[in-house]
Amino acid sequence: MRSESDVLGALLRWGIDDDNVRAIYLNGSRADPSRELDQFSDFDVAVIVRDTARIRDGGWIRTFGEPMVTWPLTPQPTFDEAWITQLVLYTDGVRIDFQFTTPDLREIERPGPYHCVLLDLDALSESISGVPIAGTRINPPDEAGFADRINAFWWDVPYVAKALKRNELDYARFVAEDLRFHKLHPLIRWHIGVTHGPDTDVGIFGRWFQRHLDDEIWGKYRETFSGADLDDQWRAMFAMCRFVRHLGQNLAEQTGLSYPNDTDRQVSAYLNTIRKAPCTPD
Repeated sequence: MRSESDVLGALLRWGIDDDNVRAIYLNGSRADPSRELDQFSDFDVAVIVRDTARIRDGGWIRTFGEPMVTWPLTPQPTFDEAWITQLVLYTDGVRIDFQFTTPDLREIERPGPYHCVLLDLDALSESISGVPIAGTRINPPDEAGFADRINAFWWDVPYVAKALKRNELDYARFVAEDLRFHKLHPLIRWHIGVTHGPDTDVGIFGRWFQRHLDDEIWGKYRETFSGADLDDQWRAMFAMCRFVRHLGQNLAEQTGLSYPNDTDRQVSAYLNTIRKAPCTPD
C-alpha cells in the first residue's frame, strides 16, 4: 500500500498538471490532529474545479492507480447537488473519497471542522467556512425528542417478538437493526453528550461509542447483538429492552425528563406473552 506522502504527492501533481483543478483540500481523519490513523484510513479530498462536467467522464480516476471498485458507478451528486462525488478503492488498498465543486459556490461547507490545503491556485481558501458535519454536536434531549425515541422503541419492539415467534428471520433482524440505529443510538449519543460534553465526537453510526462509555454500559450494549440462532435473538431483544430502560431512566434522572415506566412495564409483559404463546392461525 502506498504511503500518505505518495498519495498526497500524486494529488498535488495532478492538481498542478490539470488546468481544470483550482484547489485541493484534505479533510476528514487525515486532517484532524487528534485522530489515530492506520493503514486503512481513507483520504477525504475536496477539489475545486473550473467545470464539473470535465469530471463526470471519470477518466481522471486512473491517475491515482488501478481502481478495484468505485461508488457511485460514475461521478455524480450524492449528498448535495453542488458537489460531485466519486469514491475510489484502488487495488493496493488505498481509498480516496473525492468531492468536487466549482468556485462559484462562494461559501463552501467543508465535511468536517479540520482541513489541510494541498493546493490553492486562486486564493479560494478565504471562502472556505468552518462548518462541521451536521449532527456532530450532541445537543441535550428535550422532552418531546426524548419521549419520541423512547415511545418509538416500545412501539416497534413487539414487531421483533412477533417475527421471531413466526420464525421470520429477515423481518426480525430488519426491525431489530432499525431499533438499534434509530432508537438506541440517539439514547447513547445523549448519554455521551450529557456525560462528556456536547462536542464529544462519537463518529459516524456510533463508530466511537466504546471510547466514551464505561465498561458497564458498553457491556449492556454488547448484549443487544445476536447471531442467527432464534433463542439468541430473543435474548438480544430482551437485552435491548433492558438497555433502553437503564439508559432511558438514567437520562431522565440526569436531565429532569420523564421516563414512561408504565409503557415499559406493559410492553415488556406483552413481549413475554408473545414468546410463551402458541403460534397458531386464527
